Amino acid sequence: MWLTNGVRLLASIIFATVSACNEAAPFDGATLFIEGTISSREPIWPSTPTFVVVDSARIADYCDHAAIVTFGADLIVLQNGVRKDTSDLTVGRYVSVYTSGVYLKTCAPIVSGVGVLLR
Repeated sequence: MWLTNGVRLLASIIFATVSACNEAAPFDGATLFIEGTISSREPIWPSTPTFVVVDSARIADYCDHAAIVTFGADLIVLQNGVRKDTSDLTVGRYVSVYTSGVYLKTCAPIVSGVGVLLR
């Protein structure tokens, strides 16, 4: 009896480990920077597309509860694995922003987005 339960447990652990290893990151080499709601699409600088994301879960952290996200033509926008256009980045939309890891530590941080998941 204990051998059967032990084998089942081991099989479950191996399956979970293999599943986690096979799960692909949504954007190669990018890391999650912030998740939240788009609060503005107004350009911060002329000719630089930007949007502001506010993470209401971190609202107590004055400088890090929001981020100014800049992006270029190479920004990848995905929803349920399907490529979308940057016009889908609308105010009120919940998003996850991925970056290469480099950002300007200001209040709010300024980050160059490489990928956005629409929620």
